[in-house]
Amino acid sequence: MAAKEEARKEDILKASIRVFSKEGFYNARMEDIAVAAGVGKGTIYEYFPSKKVLFQEMMRYAVEMYIAEVERHITGIKNAKEVLSSFMRFNIDFMREHAEIAKVVISQPNEVNEEIMEMFMNVRHRIEEAIASVIIGGISSGCFRKIKPHIAAMAFLAMVSRVAAATLYNCEHEEYNAVEMLDIFFHGISMV
Repeated sequence: MAAKEEARKEDILKASIRVFSKEGFYNARMEDIAVAAGVGKGTIYEYFPSKKVLFQEMMRYAVEMYIAEVERHITGIKNAKEVLSSFMRFNIDFMREHAEIAKVVISQPNEVNEEIMEMFMNVRHRIEEAIASVIIGGISSGCFRKIKPHIAAMAFLAMVSRVAAATLYNCEHEEYNAVEMLDIFFHGISMV
């Protein structure tokens, strides 16, 4: 696909995020997406044969954007605690900046086909493996005590998911303070 066509496809995907997030899958109209993208309705069908295909491609686009941003955000950080802290901050910022994407995906579960669900699960697994790898590096460097890295990664991601959800639904208050949650994760709650 030529650069101009690729840019047009991306414009349509970005417009679909805005329209689907505002209207939901069933109320969104291809005409509205075309207007938001600055193209004719027929142009959308040149790239996406149906609204459902557009919706699923929009989800794939959002996931790819998230992964690229995560990688860009943590690349070059050497200290394991800093990588995990940066990942937490990134997720909060991403949710603030792209809340509409997450809300669309969450609010339209019937439109998530098996292939998209498998993609979500693969991404979750890749992130879990990456976090476990960071934790292994932290153990090797003496930053973290010897623990099971995959269990720690799951606990960390559960915490990140909770803070991200609080951010998504504007529930950010003292109980969801990311700095304090990271402190508890890094230092535990035991006095012994």
